[in-house]
Amino acid sequence: MSKKLFKKIVIGMFLFVLALLLIQLAYYVKIQLEKQSNHEKVIQYVTNDLSYATDSLELEADYINNWLESGHFTNADTGRLYERASLIYMQLGENMTYYRYLGYALYYLEQSSEKDYTVNIYLDLANFHYNNYAFEDAKKMIVAAQNVESFYKIKTIQIKSYAYRMLGIMAINDGEYDKAEEYLLESQEIVTQDADAIYASAYVAINDTWLARVYYEQGRLDEAQALIDKYTDSPFFTQDAYHEIMIRDMIIPYYQTNCFLTVAKEYDLGQDYIHLQKENSSSVINDFVAFCEETGYEKCALNTLLTIQDKYPIENPEMTAQLYEELNVLYNSLFEKQNKDYANIISSQVNDSKSSMRESIRINNTNKRKTKLFITGLFLIIMMTFTFILVIMNNRYDGLTMLFTRKIFNKDLNRLKRAMNTYAIIMIDIDDFKKINDTYGHPEGDKVLQRLGHIMANEAKSDTKAYRYGGEEFVFMLGKNTAEKANNLAERIRQAMEMQIWDFASDIVITISVGVSSGSGQTDVLKQADDNLYYSKHHGKNQVTST
Repeated sequence: MSKKLFKKIVIGMFLFVLALLLIQLAYYVKIQLEKQSNHEKVIQYVTNDLSYATDSLELEADYINNWLESGHFTNADTGRLYERASLIYMQLGENMTYYRYLGYALYYLEQSSEKDYTVNIYLDLANFHYNNYAFEDAKKMIVAAQNVESFYKIKTIQIKSYAYRMLGIMAINDGEYDKAEEYLLESQEIVTQDADAIYASAYVAINDTWLARVYYEQGRLDEAQALIDKYTDSPFFTQDAYHEIMIRDMIIPYYQTNCFLTVAKEYDLGQDYIHLQKENSSSVINDFVAFCEETGYEKCALNTLLTIQDKYPIENPEMTAQLYEELNVLYNSLFEKQNKDYANIISSQVNDSKSSMRESIRINNTNKRKTKLFITGLFLIIMMTFTFILVIMNNRYDGLTMLFTRKIFNKDLNRLKRAMNTYAIIMIDIDDFKKINDTYGHPEGDKVLQRLGHIMANEAKSDTKAYRYGGEEFVFMLGKNTAEKANNLAERIRQAMEMQIWDFASDIVITISVGVSSGSGQTDVLKQADDNLYYSKHHGKNQVTST
C-alpha cells in the first residue's frame, strides 16, 4: 500500500470521527441552549396566576403536557412544570392525577439542586395528609422536607412562609399552642418581606385564620374572634375566589374555628343546645357541615361535630338525636365518597396502565431506532478501525512471515546509526530458492519462507529484531547489548534451517547462506554484511561469513 493512500485513509477516518463528535457536540449545545431558553419561560410561566375557569385549566394542562413532551428542560424546570400541572388537576378535582403529578415533580426536583421547590412538594403532601387526618404521615412529610433543607435556609419567601405555617399547624395538632403561635407569627413576619407579591394577602389571611385557632385553643376567645371578624366580608369568600387551595388552607379552617368559637361562647353562657339551635350556633354549624359536604371535606365536618359533642356535651335528648342524625349523614356520605374514590383509583390505575404501556411502546420503538443507529455507527467505526489496523500491519509487518518489513528495517537502521552505538547485522538468503519454487511450486516456496520467518521470530528479542528484507532475503539487527552474539545467533539459525523436515519433499535439505557484520556510527555495516552474504553464497553456501 502506498504512503499516499495510507495518508488518505487515516485522514478520512479522522474526519469521520471528527464529524461524529461535532454532530454530537452540536446536538448537546442545541439542547443546552433550549434548556436555557426554556428556563426563563418556565420561571415566567409558573409565577403567573392560574385561571380557575374549567375550560382554561384543561387547556393549560394540555399545554404543559405537550410542552414537557416536546421540549428539553433542566430537572428543576421539569419539576416546576409538573408541580404546576398538579395544581391544575387539583382545581379540576382529578385527585389521583394531582398526586401522581406531585410524584413526578418530586422525582425531578430531587434530581436537581433546586431545594426550595422540593421542600414545597413535601409541604403539599404534608398538607394533604393533615387534611385527611393522617397526622403521622403528615409529620413524616415535614421531616422529609427538613431533610432536604432546613426551613430557615429557604430562599423563596412564599415557600419559607408556607414551611413555618405547616410547622404551626402540626404544633396545633400536638397541643403545643405556644410553639404554634411562634411558628405562625414567624410565617406572618416572613410574608411581610414580600408584601407586594400577589400571594401575600392570601398568606396573611391563612396565617390569621390558624392564629385564631391557636387563640381559641388557649382560651383567648376575644382575640380569636377579632381575627375571625377581620375576614367576615373578605373577598376570599366570594365565588371567584373559591378555588381548592383557599378552600383547603383558609376557608375550611376559618369556618371550623368560627363554629368552635360560637359554641364555646354560648356554652359558657350556660345555654343549652335547643337554644343554640334557635339562635346562632346551630345555624353556623349547619352551614359549615353543608359547605363541607359541598366541597368534599366531610371528614372535617365529622371531626368538628365529634369535638363539639365531646367538649360541649348536650343534655337535651331531642338535640342529641339531631346531632346523631347529622353524624349518621356524614358517616354515610364519607362511606359513599370512599367507594367513589376507590372506583376512581381503579379507573385511574387502568388508564395509567394503558398510558404507561403506550409510552413504554413508544420509548421501546425509539430505543430500537437508536440501537440500530448505534450498532450501524459502531460497525462502521469497527470496520474503519480494522481497516486502519490492517493498513498499519501491512505497513509494519510482512504479510507472509509476520516479520518486520524492509521499511521498518531502514528506519531502525538509521536510528542506530544516529545513536553512534555498536550494532550488528545478519543478512540471510535461502539457498537455491528459485529451484524450490520451480520444482515444488510457489505455495511450497511460501512454506519455506514462513518456516524461516518462524525460526527467526523465536530468536527475536527487544534488542534483537527480525525483518524480511525482500524475496528470500532476511535480516537480523542486533543492538549494542546483543551485537557480540551475532555470530552465535547466525550459526543457530543456519543449523535450525538445515535440520528442518519438509512435508512436500521429505528427502530435501534446504539451507541458508549468512553474512554477519558489526560496527557503529557511519560505518556501512549493512554493506559489509551483504558482502559477507555474497561470499557465503559463492563459496559453497550453507555457511556463515562474518567480519
